[in-house]
Amino acid sequence: MSKRPRYKACAYCGAVGPTTKDHVVPECLFTILDSQMITVPACFECNQNKKLHDEYLRDYLITNPAAARHPVAWKLLLTKFHSAVHGHHSVFGRAIAKASVEPYFTPAGIYLGLQPVAEVDMEAVSFAIDFIVRGLFYKEAQIPLSQHVVPKLKMVDSLDLAEARRLRLGQPHREPITKGQGVFEYIVVLDNDRLESSSWLMWFYEAVGFSVEIQPAPVDAGSTSTIR
Repeated sequence: MSKRPRYKACAYCGAVGPTTKDHVVPECLFTILDSQMITVPACFECNQNKKLHDEYLRDYLITNPAAARHPVAWKLLLTKFHSAVHGHHSVFGRAIAKASVEPYFTPAGIYLGLQPVAEVDMEAVSFAIDFIVRGLFYKEAQIPLSQHVVPKLKMVDSLDLAEARRLRLGQPHREPITKGQGVFEYIVVLDNDRLESSSWLMWFYEAVGFSVEIQPAPVDAGSTSTIR
């Protein structure tokens, strides 16, 4: 006998209907899945839309020079990424193929060597991160984040990440949630009186960080989520 569909609110768009469990952090970022992966209920449309940019996000992250020092990122770079590039399946790989090679300096002016500079589709990266933030919000608050709220995303330089982590850990009762040997970690500060006001710091492969601020927005403000 087939299982009946589970009717719940989708963690991403809030629509009530048949849902399935979805991994908030894309499975393709891991080589071995964590025993306690973060999952949330997702409708079919959101489940499919979220997958559209999973591999782009993975390739964007693992080709970052700082992330390449992480063993999981390095293994994915040598296997999944190279295979996708040679098979012409990687959108990010095609951009890398057209990249120029330029000197790489830290913000302090320290030369770290040469790295390819490619045109990155940051809308695709933001799209993927938006889904992750909404999934994490649902996991923490147990309600979907309003579609009228657009998380404000800012990339954190790898050299500033340690300081950002220190400041977040200075908040009372805030410990990082870690998945997959440091593949993904996050810290969240939620306002219990205003759940839609929250501050997030998340990082991938212990190197590539994103700071996210969520503030309530009026319904008629014209802001809408990237989720469709």
